[in-house]
Amino acid sequence: MLHDPDDIVKIPRAEYVQWCRERLDQFHYNALSPSSHTAADSTMSSNSRLPTGSRFGYALPHEILLEVFGYHKESQSTLYAISLVCRQWMLCVTPLLYRHVRIWDTYRWATFILTLTRDKRSYNYGKLVSTLNLANDNVGALYGLNHNHVQLMNFDTSDDTSTTTITTLSTFLSERRTSRDEGSSRNHGNNTTTPSSTTTSTSTREHQVFVTTSSLMQIANTCKGLTHLDLSLTSIVYDSLIVETGEYLSTLQNYAVQPGLTQKLIPMDRVIEVIGEECPNLRQVIMQRCDWGSAQIIWWWVSHCQNLALLDARGCNKCTVKELVIRPLEGVIYVEDTRRPAPEEEFEDEQHQDGYFDTTVQPPRWVPAAPPALLAHTEPVPVPLRQVVHHIISEAKELGASDLSWFNA
Repeated sequence: MLHDPDDIVKIPRAEYVQWCRERLDQFHYNALSPSSHTAADSTMSSNSRLPTGSRFGYALPHEILLEVFGYHKESQSTLYAISLVCRQWMLCVTPLLYRHVRIWDTYRWATFILTLTRDKRSYNYGKLVSTLNLANDNVGALYGLNHNHVQLMNFDTSDDTSTTTITTLSTFLSERRTSRDEGSSRNHGNNTTTPSSTTTSTSTREHQVFVTTSSLMQIANTCKGLTHLDLSLTSIVYDSLIVETGEYLSTLQNYAVQPGLTQKLIPMDRVIEVIGEECPNLRQVIMQRCDWGSAQIIWWWVSHCQNLALLDARGCNKCTVKELVIRPLEGVIYVEDTRRPAPEEEFEDEQHQDGYFDTTVQPPRWVPAAPPALLAHTEPVPVPLRQVVHHIISEAKELGASDLSWFNA
């Protein structure tokens, strides 16, 4: 019976297990057979490669395993569990596991950077990374993150295992918790903050990812095929570069620096410039609800990343140009379609009749430029995203914005 190539051929489990046992028994029989073979038999056996068996049965081909594992490409926890079964499964699932990376805490972010940059690594995992998501959806639901205009991979992160944070970070959080408890005790029960809001802010702070500027530099140098970067709800920590050794000094680690070495601060504009140079295929940058998002940061992104098509900075309160943060910025403009005939031409004869007066005609109104989806006779025209942001910032500066003195373009 012929099957459609798109259909999945179903085989009863009992038949498959029996087939695996027969192949395994055949392999053991050939391996334990006496050595009194003829020369022809020995030559034939040496030329034919026998299948490798295991205690789980006959190993499936890589093509079938990739087809099966592809159904779980949106579940990162499932792919990680698959990689622990055996070496063959690990080799098959590694490209799927590192293609869409999702990290929700600072400790795992640090271990991911070490995996990409270690000297004695067996594989170059950076070439496999296509999307990188550091936004915690559990915290994002509290802050109202909106990804309606962004196509993101929804991974299943049902893993409840606890992780250890970096020492200085946990100390900082514990000091904040202690000071908050002392302040509430001094109020003698007159604290107006509800326990639910206090718990929400504490859990949000603990699950927030702290990203250093050096880690973004290392991502740019290793993940050159990056196309999507989500930094929503993250905090940027500026660290230094030791000029003599070329090593990075992170402010999140207890690291003793040898006296006399030169430390150079890594600014954010340099980080974005390196990302634009090393990751030419970067198309989307998401930075919703970031306390470091400003109009200058947005301008650096669109200036250094030439192929950037979407930048979502909604909820960045530090940005004073509200036009940049009220909607996702896309590299398109909408112009009126002049090819459509005017609607009043159809009623030209009727309007010239004697005594005709239409009381339903409304006076002309100004049509806003956004949202473009509501306009019936417009068509999108692709333009560089830098041109769109340049126009918005220029208008804001002409209206008297005082914090745009850096903008001279």
